[in-house]
Parts: sequence; structure tokens; C-alpha cells
Amino acid sequence: MEGFFMNGLWKKRIPAFLLTLVMIVSLMPAALADDPNDENTSPEGHTHSFSWATTKDATCTEAGVRTGTCTVPNCSETTTESLPSLGHQIGSWTTDTEANCTTPGSQSAICSRCNETQTRPINALGHKYGNWTTNKAATCTEKGERTRVCETCGTPQTEPLPLAEHTYNNSSITEVPATCTIDGSRTYTCAVCRKVGKTEAIKALGHTDANGDGKCDRIGCGATVSHVHTPGSWQKNDTMHWHICSICQTRMDESAHSYTLNNNTTCICGVVKVGNSYTVTFNTGSGATSVPTQQVQAGKSPVNVPSSISRTGYTFLGWTASSNVLIYTGTQSYLTTAQIMSTSYPISANTTYSAVYRVSASGQNASISAVTNIGPYLSSQISSKCSAFTLAPYTIQLSPGNTYYGTLYTGSSQTSGTQISGSYSCSISQLSSITFKAGSYSGNYTLGYTAKDSSGQNSVSGTITIVSTTSTNKIEYTVAAGKSKSFNASDFRNLYRTVAGSSATLQNVVFSAPSNYSDYGAVVSGSRTFTRSNLSSYEFYYSNSKDGEYSLDSTSFKADNNAKNGTLSLDFIADGNYGEVRGVLEITVSGTAKGDVTYNVKPGRQVTFDAEDFNDAFQKVYGSTRTDIIYVTFSAPSSYDDFRGQLQVGSKGFTRSALNDTSFYYDRSKYGEYNLDLLTFKADNNAKEGSTISIPFQAYYATGSNDYENCTLVINIGDGAVGTGDINYDVAPGKSVDFKAKDFRNYFEDNASGTFNYVEFDQPDSSAFNQGTLYHNYDTSSAKSFTRSTIDDFKFYYSPGTKDYGIGNLTFVAANSFKTTVTLDFTAYGTNGSSVSGTVSIVSTENDDDGDITYTVVPGKSVDFQRTAFNTYFRKKYNSTVSYVVFDRPSSTSIFNNGTLYCDYGTNSQTSFGRSDLSGTKFYYNKNDMGKNDYYLDELTFVAGTGFKDSITLDFTAYGERDDEYVEGTLVIKSSGAAAVTSSYTGSIRYTTTTGTNVQINANDIARYFRKSYPTYNLQYVTLSGVPAAGSLYYNYYNASSYGTTSRAQITSANYAGQSFYLSPSSTSQYALTELTYVPSGTSYCAGIPFIAYGTGGVSVTGSILISVSRAPVSEVYGVTPRNTAVSFPASSIYSAVLSATGSALSGIQLLSLPAATTGAVYIGTGTDRADTRTMYTYAAGANQMSQLRFVPTASYTGSVEIPYVALDANGNALATGSFSLGVLNNRKTLKDVNSATWCYKYVMELTDQNVISGYADGSFKPNSTVTYGAALKLIMLAAGYPEQAPTGKNVFSGYLAKAQADGIVTRSNVNLSAPITRLQVAQIAAGALKLSTSNLSSVKPFTDTSDVYVQALNAAGIVEGYFSNGTSTFRPSNTLNRGQMSAIVWRMNEYRK
Repeated sequence: MEGFFMNGLWKKRIPAFLLTLVMIVSLMPAALADDPNDENTSPEGHTHSFSWATTKDATCTEAGVRTGTCTVPNCSETTTESLPSLGHQIGSWTTDTEANCTTPGSQSAICSRCNETQTRPINALGHKYGNWTTNKAATCTEKGERTRVCETCGTPQTEPLPLAEHTYNNSSITEVPATCTIDGSRTYTCAVCRKVGKTEAIKALGHTDANGDGKCDRIGCGATVSHVHTPGSWQKNDTMHWHICSICQTRMDESAHSYTLNNNTTCICGVVKVGNSYTVTFNTGSGATSVPTQQVQAGKSPVNVPSSISRTGYTFLGWTASSNVLIYTGTQSYLTTAQIMSTSYPISANTTYSAVYRVSASGQNASISAVTNIGPYLSSQISSKCSAFTLAPYTIQLSPGNTYYGTLYTGSSQTSGTQISGSYSCSISQLSSITFKAGSYSGNYTLGYTAKDSSGQNSVSGTITIVSTTSTNKIEYTVAAGKSKSFNASDFRNLYRTVAGSSATLQNVVFSAPSNYSDYGAVVSGSRTFTRSNLSSYEFYYSNSKDGEYSLDSTSFKADNNAKNGTLSLDFIADGNYGEVRGVLEITVSGTAKGDVTYNVKPGRQVTFDAEDFNDAFQKVYGSTRTDIIYVTFSAPSSYDDFRGQLQVGSKGFTRSALNDTSFYYDRSKYGEYNLDLLTFKADNNAKEGSTISIPFQAYYATGSNDYENCTLVINIGDGAVGTGDINYDVAPGKSVDFKAKDFRNYFEDNASGTFNYVEFDQPDSSAFNQGTLYHNYDTSSAKSFTRSTIDDFKFYYSPGTKDYGIGNLTFVAANSFKTTVTLDFTAYGTNGSSVSGTVSIVSTENDDDGDITYTVVPGKSVDFQRTAFNTYFRKKYNSTVSYVVFDRPSSTSIFNNGTLYCDYGTNSQTSFGRSDLSGTKFYYNKNDMGKNDYYLDELTFVAGTGFKDSITLDFTAYGERDDEYVEGTLVIKSSGAAAVTSSYTGSIRYTTTTGTNVQINANDIARYFRKSYPTYNLQYVTLSGVPAAGSLYYNYYNASSYGTTSRAQITSANYAGQSFYLSPSSTSQYALTELTYVPSGTSYCAGIPFIAYGTGGVSVTGSILISVSRAPVSEVYGVTPRNTAVSFPASSIYSAVLSATGSALSGIQLLSLPAATTGAVYIGTGTDRADTRTMYTYAAGANQMSQLRFVPTASYTGSVEIPYVALDANGNALATGSFSLGVLNNRKTLKDVNSATWCYKYVMELTDQNVISGYADGSFKPNSTVTYGAALKLIMLAAGYPEQAPTGKNVFSGYLAKAQADGIVTRSNVNLSAPITRLQVAQIAAGALKLSTSNLSSVKPFTDTSDVYVQALNAAGIVEGYFSNGTSTFRPSNTLNRGQMSAIVWRMNEYRK
């Protein structure tokens, strides 16, 4: 039934279904029609049916081709397709070369299809080492050695074994026990090598006082222990009461009885007032010993009154019951001390006892200028001295001085009858009539006096020095070295008549020569030359040959060619009808050679060269101060080997050939064999005074063969002073000097061609003739003077006609006040029209207020004494060396009020001398001659106070090696201008913090400071030399330390001494240097912590930590400058930086340190005066202003320069510290996202200039972008000195990785050069690239989150720091870095390598 139903259904419905299907197909859109663009569809619309055939077979290496043809009728369409290459069909590989441990092997195989042979490498196998075998065991003195052998190839590998540890046993450990106050020590001596291996400190035990008796209980100590005094009952006598400490027996609370209890009848000590008591007062006068006031009971007498009273200039006699001090005149009565203390003179009322004195003052000295009417001045000075002691002078006793220097007369007639030749007594009124006449010799006239009052009981005595008593009996001549000066008989006649009278007749002159006569030349008459020994044996006549052997007019002085510059004094006696007149002939010799560098040395002595002298000489020739020399070579002449002396370094002497083959470096040893600063010249003992040698030298400023300037070194045996002009004359104040025509002729002939004709002078400075006058035909009726405005109007001829002016007829007449130099510029002309310009210098032989030795010092500065100055002065009289010098006790009590005299100034052993200390103290010329209580003359220094304005004078006596050799002299120290405002802050290590923020002292900072002084030694421990004046210093402030003490301990002035802080503690009992914390208090100040750092080898260095506390850090003032370009200090920027940080206006700065000489120098103004680290350079006004400071880099230097400073307020107190820094660049590069406001600007600018880092192509640097491992690796290796590395793979940094792995800097193989680098990885790579040692690191680990030794080494080098918080320092090793942070690390690496 069902089947039927279904069959019937389909029979009825199929026709309908087919009809519907036809309709649907007819309605389909054209989109479903054939695509005419189908490659298998023809343009006519049919589909291609291709029949394929291979037209080119494929091979192993080349593709084949097949072609298809359409089979549809009437269609001839064809197409092609590529058939892939088949590839080689390789069978088995055959080993051609076996690989071994070090050499790769190879394999080959043949293609079965094409028979082509293929090859492939076999990697080297690498060594397979066995176990190590010790060849030589290491000891504590010698390294060992061990070897292992490759089990495959037998290749050995050998490496050293480190030194073994020292061996200690009980017998090799020695101990110095600690005492209460002194640390002990424990020394470990190796039992094998017997060397001290280590020393441990045993801390001082400290005092203990268990029984409370105030004494230390430790055996052998017994020192008084600090305690609170425990007073017992009152102790008393009639006038005083006091307590006695029951512990230490100290007397305390002592005072006079005071009756304040029980209606003013009882003292607190229990003494009851007996009747009445009275006050006894003692008046001893100004400057005398004081006597305390006493309370004396009625009917009693004073007690404990001194029997003698000290008062300068007075003799104590006794007491008088008066309110005024009494000067005894012989009639007054007085009581002795014993009398007023006796019962014979009881007190019945308030009483004042005054001292009774007799005046007996001595040493009341004065000085006055020499004048004829000297009497009133003598009277005034003596009266003044007497009035200081309330004495009215009545009679005066005079003791005249040496008549060589002057004569006193009782009146104005000055005859032999009025001459005061012996002790002379007069009244004070008669004193005013005395007159004075200067003597035959130059020198001061010393007059002794004693003034007494009318009673004759009291006296004042002393000396009056009549100064500047220049002798009128002097003849002065000037002569050049190698030239002659003829004597003029009229000069001697005129001098004789000046003394003897105008009608006196001169007959002859007899000369006597001093010991240094031969140093200058000799007196000559005709063919006769006179020696020192025979000169005084002959008479030189004036006009009549009967009066002597030789004519004065035919006599001259011939100066040696090598005569030294100086003055020869020939004493003479002129004899005639009046009698003898003494005089002196002074012959000034201008001589001694001068070079670009000139040294003067005495026979048998040595002079040390100063490299700066050679550098200065070079710069003058080179014409610039911006370039320094690097080394010097000499070209010694053939005369060098015969010269009596030799150049030396230490004990090594240089012959001519050795000297000419040696280089002497300026400051860097790579440029020469010896340091120029160590070069000396040692003169032979028999070297002749006045001899000279000139040694040319080449001063090199670069390494090129022509990079030098020629200069000359001159060695003079003797003093070696020279004039300042081309022609030089010396003249004393009030005297005259003649110009010499031949001086101008010689100068012309030396510098021009032709015959000398005449001279024209330029108009000189406005002050040229203020202290003297230039004359033509001086002292004649035709004399003509020239002024500044007229001298340039005339010609001065060598051979003048009757109407011409002659150059040889010019005379300069110095005023009495002439103490300077006159300079006249001239042009000398020849007959052929040639000319040459030059300078005449006329130099005074004296300076204002000069002594025999004179030093000048700026207020607030210091001046060192030179032992050679004393020796030179001594040798003016003796031909030997000074032995020692003794200074007189200065008469003025205020002489050192504004300055101090020191020996060894600035050292730990410095000694200061007061007025009383000088007398009797010996200062030796040679250090080896000193005794225990003597001092070295060359180590004396005078330190002037800021108020030092005038001068001080010290009289001295210089003693020779023989008892009869001594000479007295005067040392004058003069002030030079206004005082420089000084400041004394020091900061070897500097920290900056803000108000309320603690500072953790970095032990590595001190270690690096130590190594600057001792690069080959290691810091061991530090002791403090004081504590900060503001704020507090703590040990273990955060209670986190395991060394020394586990609890916080404040370091104070009472406990800092003797405590050692170790860089690497060897036990927990030692204190660690890392645990010092400074806690500030207040703001806008600087605190200092002085210290001493001790290292291996027993060396030590002092230093100080300077901590700046301000409300915000002072911003670094930084700028860039082109190479070889000077930069002025940006005063306004420094001012703003300090104001912003502190809120206070600075008044000035003190420089804390100066740049290294290799980088450049800081100058003041446009001159050559260099800045220092003591002067306060003011912001707004003053002689030394900040804006005048300028940094001048050396010519070749590029890199970083830092100049730290401390900012000061108006009182000189520190506000904060800061720094002015510069980048000296070759070429400044511009990066669009890095400017002066960018925190890493300094690092980026300097590193890009050095081509260590660079920016991107778009001109940016992207300082905040994370740095990759590869980029960081490259930067680190370049900063460490590696060259550029070419890529070895696809990554641009692959070459750097390959080199780092080859050198063991990077040890792992799975390095992703494109991944970010971590701080730990940077530290490891940087420490390896710099080859930092990890063997001497501190036992105290710097960070809590890593113990990596490379991190610690890089931290010790100051290249990376950590993050400190509340006693804990972390490194954050996993943190990544950006490009700015990386530039800072690379910059520090660069600085570390310098």
C-alpha cells in the first residue's frame, strides 16, 4: 500500500518538477555565466581542455617545462608551466678529513642522478682535559703551577697557582696589650716567610672606677676618672672658706667670708663676724702684678701679700697708704710688705695700699732722621720716652756713637772744640742746641742716653738711632762687564775739599780692596794691574808725581768679562794739607748673562730646576700661554764638559754627549727619560764666581720633529742679577749717573749696520722725571735740563759738534726720594740711515723701607724665607758660607699682632714663634748641622694677618763657620696692597644633602681619595681628626650593622679620638667605615669632618669631608666651549643657582680645588696671576671678583673640567657647595631632544664629541628609550678603549659580542643582543671591560640585593651607585636602563680611565 502510494505520487508530480526547474535556470543572472577572463575559458566562451606534453626535462639543479594544447575543435590555444628542479639525490657521506681538537674536518657525497660531489664541514672537537696535576706547590712568597693534558691530543694547559695564605701559630703572634687610653695591637708574623701578614688593633680598654674613689682601678693606671665632685664640710681660715672633694681632694668653692646670715653676723661656712671687718685694696698700677682685695677683721692685718711686684720699667720698693701709685724721689716714707702684714699696722678702717716704685726703665729706643739741627728731635724723643713712665727729664747723659757714621756737636759751629767725643752730660734744655754732621761712611749712627729726674732716683735709658746718615764722602762709577772706567782726579779733589774746605789741597789717595775685589775686576794704571794684596801699598797722586807712584787720572777700573752684577766698594784715604779724609769709591758693575731660563748658583752648591720656568720661557717665545711643552732636549756646547759644574738628576751626572741625547719631560713620563723638575745643576767647589755658561735647548710642544721652539738656559756662578733695559744704569737716591756714549755705540753696532751717529728719545711716561732730572753738561755753566715734553725734541750725537748735544754728556740726577726705575725708549741712527730701537733703564739702588733682606707679602697670605738670601748677605763680608742665624728679641710688643712667624708651616710639626721665642734660637743654613732645639732656616714662613698693613723689622746676626765670622743685618717684611679676603673651607670629599636628609658616608669615596696620593697602596682604615661643628655624626645610626657595635652610637668630641674605621673589617669587633652617618641640623651651612686615611706600607694621607646642607641641592652650572678657548666664570648663573637652593644671596665663592695642570688653569683677569683655593672671590665688588675668573684650557685638551666651590655669605660663612663644570669639545653636536635643561646633557655632549655615542638619523638622541644589550655592549667597550668592531653576523652589534666573548668579558652563549640590558649585566660587562680587580674588595658588601663581585668592583670605582633607604642600600640588578642613564655610566667610565 505504501509503495503504491509513493509510485503514484511521483507519476503525478515529476512533470511539474521538471517545468519548475526549467523556469529557475532561465531566471539565473548573467553573473553565473562563464567568466571570459578565466584562463581555461576561450574568448568565445568555451572552456579549454589542454593536452600536456613535456618540452624540457627538469634536472637536479634546473627547472623543466611542459606545454599544454587545447583539444576543443577550432581552438589552437597553448600554455606552458614550469617543472620544479629535482634536487640532488645524495647517498651516504664519506669522511675525507677527520676533525681533531682544534682543526675542523670535512665530508663529501656524490649525487646518484648528476654525479656532482657535495662537501660539508665537521666541527673541531675541542680539548678534553683530564685532571689537574700540581707541578709546583704555591707558598706564601712564590706562586705555584699546575698542568692538565688533553686526553685526545695530549696538548698540555698550564696555569699559575695563587700565593698560599700565610701560616700563623702561637709563637708567630705577638701582642701589645691595650691600656685604658691607648689601643693595643696584635701582629701576625708568617711562620714560613717571617713577614708580617696582618695587624689587628686592640681597642683601648677605657678607665673603670668601681669603688668610686675617682681613680682608675686598673693596675698600673690610677688616672683621675671624670666624676662629680663630692664636697665635704667647709674648710676655713680667718679670711677664706672652701670645700674639699671627698673623692679627689680638689679644693673648690673658695671665696672670702661674706656675713649674710643672722643679721649679717654669720658667714655660710659658720664663721661668726668678730667685731667689724674692713676692705683692704691694693693698687699696683697699670701693667703690674695684681694683688687681690681682702676682707680683714678690725685689729688684724692683711695676709698673703706678695713681697715683690713685677712692673716693666719699675723697681718695687714698698707700699704707701694712698690711693695713688707713688714714684720715689728720696724723701717719701713707705712700708715694706712685711710691715703691712705685721701686727704693728692693724686695720681700723677701709684701706687702700698703693705701690711705691723707683723708675729704672731700659731699652727705650727710638729712631730719627739725620738732620743738622738734631737737638730738638733728640729732646722730643727722650721726653716722650720719659713721659711714658711719668718722669720729668732733668739731666741727660749721652754716649756718642761711631764717628765713622757721624759726629755730635754742642752747638751750630761744629768745630773741634764743640765736638762731643765722649760721655756728655747736659740738661734737657741744653740738649736742644746739639747739632749733627754725617760721617765718612754710610750707616746708622747710634746714640746712647740715660735721662734722670731732678732727684736722681729715677732713670730712663736707651738708644736713639740716627738713620739714613748717607756718607757725603762717596764717589760712584758705573762700568759694564768687560769694560773699563777711568778715574777722574777731580772727583777725589772735590770730595776732599767738601770735607777739608774749599782751599784744601789734595796730594794722594790710598785704596784698600775688600775680599770680593777679584769678583769684579781690578784697578789698572798703564800696564800695571793691582791685586787685592798690593793695592793698598801704593799712593795715587793728584797732580804732583812727588806725592805718589801712580797718577789718579791715568788709573782706571777694568771689569772682568764675566764680572757679576753688583757693586764693589773700595775704601780710600785721601791725604793733603788738611790731613786725612776717609771715603769710599763705589763701582757698580752691570754684568752676568741672562737667558730665557736663568739660574744662579754659588760654588759648591746646587740649584734645582723648575719645569714651569722652561714652560714660561717657551710660551714667551711661542707667543701663547695656551700651549704647554711636553719635553725638552739640550744642545750643550763643547765648553760644557770643561765648565766647573754639571747637570744632574739625583746622583746621575750628564756629560755633554749624554745630556744632548736625553729628553726631559714636563709632566708626562711617556715623553722623556727624566722629569724636568728633578734636573739640577751642581757647581764645583772651585767654580769661579762670575763664570757663565749658555746651553741652548729645544722646548717641544708636540711629537713632530719640528714642533719646538729654541730657547737658552744660562747658568751663572754667583748672584746673577741683571738690568731690565738694553742699556742699564744704577744710581743711589740723591746721586747722579752719567750716560756713556760707547754704551749706545756698542748697542747700535750689535744690532745694526754702519757707523753710529746719534740718538733720539721718545716722550716718556708722565711720571718718568718725578724723582729725577736728565741734564746735558750737568754741574757746568752750560747745563741744560730736559723735561718729559722736551726730551724728544733733540738729537744726541756720539761725536757732537760745538753746537750739538752729546749722548755722552747726559747725566741723570736722582732725587733724594728716588726709589724706582726710569725707562727711556730711544732710537739709535747710523750715518747710512740705518736705525735700531732700544731702552735705557735707570734703576735705584735702594727701595723704600728695604732692609738688608726684604720680603713682601699680601695681607692674609704667607711668604717663605730663603736661606740663600741670608747666605748672599753674609758673603758680602766673608768668602764663606753662613752657618746659622739668630734673631734679636724685637723691642716692640706688638710686632706679631698682625702676623705669625712659623717653622714647617702647614705641617703637623709646625712651630710658631712669639716675640720672646726668637731670642737665642738658632736657625741653621744646613739641616744636618741642627741640634735638638734648632730649626732649619729654609723652613721659616711669615703668615700675614688680614690686617697686616705696614711692615715689621727683625734684626739678626748671621754667624759663619768660624767663631770670628759674623755679620749683623736687618730683615724687613712689607705689606703688599690690600688684604685679600680669605676662606679656609676644604673638601677632599664632598656631599650635598637637603634639610632633614641624612648623609651616608661612602667608604669607597675615601678609598679613591687615598689612591690618588698612593696609587700602588690600598686603604686599610680611617681615623677622625674632629667632629662636625653643626649637625651630628653617628655610627650604626640605623641599628643595622654587624660590625663594632650593634646599637646606634653618636661620635662626639669626647670619643672620636683613637677610634679606627676599617674599609674591610677582618672581624665583627672592628668598626666598619661604611657605617658612618651624618644627621644635619638646620640649613644653609657646610659641615666638615677631618680625617686621616691609613694604608698598606705604613702610608697615610689627611683629608676632609665637606657636607653641604641646603633646602634644595645647588644646581651644577655647566656649559660647553670649543677646544683652546678661554671661558669666564658665569658669576650670575652661580649666584642664581645658590639663591634658588638656599634662599640666600651669596657674597662670594671660595674655590675648593683647581683643575689639573694637564687640563688648564684658572686665572684672575687678563694677566697671568692664577687663582687659588684660599681667596674669597666676591660677586659684586672687591679686588678679586668672580667675574674676573677665567678658565684657560691647554691647547690640546678636550674633555670634562669640574671646578667645585663653596658659596659664602657676607661674613665668610658657608651657605652651600656647588660646581662650575665645562665640556671642552672639538665640535659641538646638536641633538633636537637634548639641551642644557636635559639631565644627561653633560654626558651626551662630551661623549658625542668623543664619538663614543651618537644620535639617530633624524637628529634625536632619545634619552628615555630603553637601551638594548647590543647597544650597551658597544658603548661599554668603546668607553673601555676597544676599537670599533665590524659585524660578524646579521646583528649590527655581533662583532662586539664576538670580541667580548673572545676576551672573556661575556661568558654565556645565549645572548639576545636585541633584548633590554639589566643593571647587573651592565656592571658585569663594564667591570670586565675595564679589567677591574676583584681581589681587594671590602668584606662589607655594599648592597643587600646582590653580592656580585663585579657590581662591587664597579661601585668601588665610583661608576655605579645604589639606592639607599633607612640603613639599607640596594642595587636593583634586574632594572633596565634608558639611553640617558647609560650615557652617565659610560661617561664615568671615561673619567675613571683618565
